[in-house]
Amino acid sequence: MSGNRRTSRPPPGPAPESRRLLGAGRRETARAPDQGEPKAAKVKPAKPVLTPEQEAERLAARAATRRRLALQATKALSVVRAVLGVALALGIAGGLAWSARSYARQSPRFAVARIDLVGASRLSAERIGSLSELHVGMNIFDVRAEDARRRLVADPWVLSAEVVRKLPDGVTITVTERKAAALVAVGDTMLATREGDVFKRLEEGDPTDLPVVTCLDEAMVSADPEGTKRTIAEALDLLAEYESTRIATRYPAEELCARPDGTFALVVGKEGLSLRLGPAPYRRKLAQAERVLFELERRRTKADVVLLDNEARPDRVVVRVR
Repeated sequence: MSGNRRTSRPPPGPAPESRRLLGAGRRETARAPDQGEPKAAKVKPAKPVLTPEQEAERLAARAATRRRLALQATKALSVVRAVLGVALALGIAGGLAWSARSYARQSPRFAVARIDLVGASRLSAERIGSLSELHVGMNIFDVRAEDARRRLVADPWVLSAEVVRKLPDGVTITVTERKAAALVAVGDTMLATREGDVFKRLEEGDPTDLPVVTCLDEAMVSADPEGTKRTIAEALDLLAEYESTRIATRYPAEELCARPDGTFALVVGKEGLSLRLGPAPYRRKLAQAERVLFELERRRTKADVVLLDNEARPDRVVVRVR
């Protein structure tokens, strides 16, 4: 039986080929997802067809745009060149100015060699130099004329001043000084001008051989400086009238009393004779005082007060004898 047993074998046929084909099919099927769907082709829009006139306009517009851009570029370049030119010029000018300034401040050619004084009589050259802070040898460009002027007029004797530089090495100082015309006794003794300006306290070295204005109220002087100025000016006007009379040399004026009621009394002579004049005008009253004093001399009589202030009887003069 064993001899008759047959071994069962697979039937011959195309099975291997079928497997290969099947495997190949699987591989192709596996690659298909990677490839995806076929893409649609891009279609470019067709350019519009221009007529000859439209094409000419397009070209003309493009040419105009190019010309405009070229013109703008040219202008911009011109501006840049101008700015650079100005900057260069300023730089050169600044350098030259600095060099010139440095030379002017260091060169002995611009050292002050002279200071001319005009109008100064009371103030000495040394005093003016000290006040102005100007001196020979300083550089003329260091002279600050306005600053020097302000320092000068700070002195009470200086009414006005002017300082002028004269290149290359000169300075001129012109001064107008105040002139004292009277002493004013009000608290401290003060100096006043002919116009009535009270400008400084009396100090050592100041003039003292001056008429004295008295009887002024210190509170009034502080409260009404303009009124005080007018009163002093009127007192000096009266003094000028008195000095034109014949008795002024024999009875020199010593004091002018500005009374609170606005009238004046004139104290004259070494013995202090008082002429009470009352209100202005004074010419007639001074003529009366002249006649009275001559008559007193003729009689060899000495008086203390001559009253010339009777407005009700202006022709009447009262004399108080000693």
